[in-house]
Amino acid sequence: MRSRTLLAIALSLVAPVASADDPAALAQSLFDEGRRLANEQNNWVAACPKFAESHRLKPGGGVVLNLALCYRKTGRTASAYARYKEGLALAVRDKNEARLKIAKDGIDELEPQLSYLTIVVREEPPELKLDLDGQAISRAAWGSRFPIDPGKHVVVASAPGKTAWRGEVSVEDTADQKTIEVPRLADAPKEPPPVPRDEVVRIDHPTRRVVGYVVAGVGVVGLGLGSYFGARAITAKSKSDDECVGGCTVTGSDLSRDAVRYGNVSTVSFAAGFVAIGAGAYLLLTSTTVQTTARVSLGPNHAIFALTGAF
Repeated sequence: MRSRTLLAIALSLVAPVASADDPAALAQSLFDEGRRLANEQNNWVAACPKFAESHRLKPGGGVVLNLALCYRKTGRTASAYARYKEGLALAVRDKNEARLKIAKDGIDELEPQLSYLTIVVREEPPELKLDLDGQAISRAAWGSRFPIDPGKHVVVASAPGKTAWRGEVSVEDTADQKTIEVPRLADAPKEPPPVPRDEVVRIDHPTRRVVGYVVAGVGVVGLGLGSYFGARAITAKSKSDDECVGGCTVTGSDLSRDAVRYGNVSTVSFAAGFVAIGAGAYLLLTSTTVQTTARVSLGPNHAIFALTGAF
């Protein structure tokens, strides 16, 4: 039992568990997984993210050359070229002749195959920003060609107060030269003016008493309108009856419709008047704060009074 315990301790010392708290161990684990996917399963597409994350956690000359080879196997020539360049610098630093040769050979083989993209910006306001496939492109790179992986790429130009522009370009696999031009950005549409809203007024004593008189006055006007249109309805009905003895004439039919219309307006006016008088009386008799909104609409065929409030 003691020997097994000692063996377990020894194994734990030489094979630390990879975790986020131990970046070096996690980087090694990811590197080993990438090598297994590439060499044993020939799955370079799955291996590339493993090598990339391993290199991010612990940059090194060996893993970056594996990443360069992975990108090359999956057709990402520009990415592979950049990683070979990085591997060359690390090999020089580390004085590693074997890696230095691998990096130089990779660079020499890829250079004739590289495809390039040039982004031309005709107008360069200070606030203009460019993104390529979601990554910011520095202003220094505008107008200069640079290596790019084959495939479809998206360029987005944006600036405050302007409508963003989006352009696409497809780059061929080998030695392609593409240019995409960013046009002058159009002004963004102006926001519509705010929709007017009913004015809400908070009224406190004694001003509330004045408003009570006003609202009650509106009610009296409503009763007056109701009486006026009621009288017109009665008159129109009487004349219609005279014109419709033994059958209605055209004038009789018009008068009948007028009588109905006037009667409806009269009914609404009376109802609104009574409501307004009641609200005015409430304002006059109470002393609490009131918040009200009133709206009156009169038309040829209708009369509308609306009163809302919180007491």
